[in-house]
Amino acid sequence: MRLAPWLSYLDDSLTATSPRISWLPYAVHHPPLFHATLLVAAVHLNRRQPLRDASVLLRLKIQTIAVANESMDNASDSISDQMMMVALILLYFNVGGDDREEFVIHLKGIHQMLLLRGGVRNLGMDGMVKNWLGVCHGPWQDDWEEGAFSR
Repeated sequence: MRLAPWLSYLDDSLTATSPRISWLPYAVHHPPLFHATLLVAAVHLNRRQPLRDASVLLRLKIQTIAVANESMDNASDSISDQMMMVALILLYFNVGGDDREEFVIHLKGIHQMLLLRGGVRNLGMDGMVKNWLGVCHGPWQDDWEEGAFSR
């Protein structure tokens, strides 16, 4: 079962150094990424077995955005690898769906973060952010066309 760019497939042979869970220490020590991780987990659980009350997904999304916005006040954290992951998660798992304006806001925010960081070569988290940028199509890719998501 394909879950997300950081997880390949579910299995019982995970170790502490497995690439499939190597993102976890980053999330445990970064509240916005932790909340985004909870959101991803809930989205995956909902896909496997629909939740009785799907509004929990929206509540998790709202909590993630609120905690992320608090971190945006800190200049260094606002463009950290972890915050880029949060923005990518909000982009990739667009709970509530079909809000093109929200999608474009996340695309532009991620692109601005990437520019402020000086490009992909300056990203860390063991290549996780770079992998997500490869999965999520956006202005950081050569074949991107501005307005591709306009009505």
